[in-house]
Amino acid sequence: MIKIGPGAQGFSVGDLGQDPQGLDLIRAAALPLVTVTGNQLSSPTGIKAGQSVMVVGAVGNVGRSAVFTAKERGATVIAGS
Repeated sequence: MIKIGPGAQGFSVGDLGQDPQGLDLIRAAALPLVTVTGNQLSSPTGIKAGQSVMVVGAVGNVGRSAVFTAKERGATVIAGS
């Protein structure tokens, strides 16, 4: 369990997280799953700057996250739907 320590702002000690205002809990819970999955898809591949990467399904939420991660690492992304 994660505990928030002294000096933290916007949280109380013992909070794990807060859902964004106006977003229901089910959708809020899905956000980390999508972003982490997209990031993990590109991690084992060892994507490096200057490489070309094709992301099939780039228009989906996980694909978008994979595109973002590849571009962040300096790769040229070829996106497919």
